[in-house]
Amino acid sequence: MASNKIISAYYNYYGSPADLPQPEDLNVDLITHLIVCFTSLDSTTGQCTANQQFRQGLQNCAQLRLKNPTLKVMVSVGTGQAFSVVANSPALIQAFVTSIVSLLEECSLDGLDLDWEFPVFQSQAYDRENFVALLQALRQAFTLHTPQYLLAIAAAAQELIAVKAYDIPAIAQLVDFVNLMCYDYNVWQAYTPFTGHNSPLFRRPCQISIFGRLNTEWSANYWVSQGLPKAKLVVGIPMYPRGWKLLTACLHGYGAPSTATDWQLQSYTAVRGWLADGAVRVFDTYAKVPYAYKGTLWVSYEDEESIRGKTEWITINDFGGAMLYDLKSDDYAGVYGPKFPLVSIVHEVLQ
Repeated sequence: MASNKIISAYYNYYGSPADLPQPEDLNVDLITHLIVCFTSLDSTTGQCTANQQFRQGLQNCAQLRLKNPTLKVMVSVGTGQAFSVVANSPALIQAFVTSIVSLLEECSLDGLDLDWEFPVFQSQAYDRENFVALLQALRQAFTLHTPQYLLAIAAAAQELIAVKAYDIPAIAQLVDFVNLMCYDYNVWQAYTPFTGHNSPLFRRPCQISIFGRLNTEWSANYWVSQGLPKAKLVVGIPMYPRGWKLLTACLHGYGAPSTATDWQLQSYTAVRGWLADGAVRVFDTYAKVPYAYKGTLWVSYEDEESIRGKTEWITINDFGGAMLYDLKSDDYAGVYGPKFPLVSIVHEVLQ
């Protein structure tokens, strides 16, 4: 790979279900960083809770460097309230750091992705400074390893969370990069009972106030304006669809009334099948993402056109790269053409 852009891809490892990709099924020539998720955290002991099956999965993923020697393989620790407890105790922080370093050594990994969802937002105000303390302890330990272990975080893109949760200038000094989760901007709630894009690139002209800030462009620029270098900002792109149940099939445009979330379709492969079965695709020329509808199902998703547009936008604006969540949501088996079509476009544009 000639480019210095990051292509980080999350890989949910579940063991060996027949209908999910195994490590050997992944095309690691298309990415620079493979992030295996998720192990969790015991708030009583501070230890990460990776069971033996997950550890074996990590070791199998580390072996993928035989296919791509420049690949970095990382583990993601994902949880919420447990981080708040651990980060508030120096003793538990040290226990966590020790357990993480042990896991990285045991499984021959290159680093850690910390996915705390979310400091302050669903916990305590002191999480903001404690998050920095936790990152400082990890960075101090990681610098003792040769080569240094990588340290990344998965961070919220939404203003409502980011403003409260993150001391961005301090974080910028400690992490190698930030995987900015530019998705879940619009989800069904009783107070937002209408359809919307999961991950719009740009705002629509009618969107003002907070709604005008629920898009990838605003989030990325906000993090940079608060002190994160562009080179450390890895823009998140979801490969999973998000569905809404329409109030009536007669109203199916953007912002149509909806009664609930609908998770019938959970991958790009499933969306392709649904489109082939008669669902109608619409491309939003303002937000630069598609949606589709059939009956009372309305789905926001990414396809080749939107992925290319986002990746070209990342290149033009010289951000650090693209983060993809997650690999099992792409057409990894090549049901509708070449395998991993969405990841392949990101690789083509960035590399």
